[in-house]
Formats: sequence, structure tokens, C-alpha cells
Amino acid sequence: MSESYFDQKKSRPVSDVPKDVFLNSLSTVDRENIEAVIAAFESLDSGVWKNGALMAVGKSVAEETRGIPRKDIDLLILEDGGTDFQTFLSRARALVETLHFTLGDITYPDLHYDYGHDGSVKIKPPSGTLVDLLPSISTSSVDETLLRMREKTSSLLMPHDFCILARI
Repeated sequence: MSESYFDQKKSRPVSDVPKDVFLNSLSTVDRENIEAVIAAFESLDSGVWKNGALMAVGKSVAEETRGIPRKDIDLLILEDGGTDFQTFLSRARALVETLHFTLGDITYPDLHYDYGHDGSVKIKPPSGTLVDLLPSISTSSVDETLLRMREKTSSLLMPHDFCILARI
């Protein structure tokens, strides 16, 4: 019997995947969509997001599954001190308007049916894979959170590979 994805994650260190490695693992349309999200995130930095980071997380980044088509691409938004979900949602809406993508499903915190969930906002590009925006649940600074993630001591999510796409 082969190891599950989660068993494999426990048996090797978490990895800070270089941005070009992650982007080059995506299809052309998905890479263009993620590059548009990065540009929109960076353009909204004045007054929308304080000190923050946009990160790819999950199976689209993981070494074992990188490059395999996914149902969505998870993007985590870190902010100094975190934020409440309503503020995150209004910021996600501003991002969607800038991108001219469509707002998709919104999952409110703690309402996910099979595990605790901090909420998410799905955004639909005109073509390609859905993007799932995830809010930061860390109340630490972005720099502290990234340091803990690199040291494999972050409790943000289960241990996972990540890719820093933008810092503001």
C-alpha cells in the first residue's frame, strides 16, 4: 500500500518553493492568472493590505503533486496581526474587481462540513483553474509567521510546502 499524501508530508521537511519553480509548474493559462493575482495584490497595497504576503500553499505547491492539474489553487494572504473574516472578504472583493475575475463560493469560518475552517473566497478567472483565497489566522507579524513556517513550527495549517509570491 502506498503512502498517502499526508503521510509523505510527515516524512520530509516543509519546503519554501522558489516562485519561478511554482509558476513554471502551472499551465500557461494558470500561470497568467496567478501572475495577474500577484499584480493586483501588489497594486492594492496602499490602504487595502497592510504589511502582507501572498503565498501559494497546498497540493499545487507540494513537490509530490506540483504540476498535476488541481480543482483549485490555494493562495494564503498573510497580514501583520491577522484580520477578521469580514475585512478579509471586503479585501478579496477589491482584488476580484481589480482582476475582472468573478467572485465564486464564499466559505465562512467554522462552517466547513468536515473540519474546522478559517473561511475562504473562491475567485473564478475567465479560464483556467479556480483560485481559493485563504485568510491568515496568525496574529503574529508576517515576518514572524514566515520564520516559523520556514522553521516548520507554524500551526497555520498542517505542514505544507509554500511559495511566497508577493510581499507588500
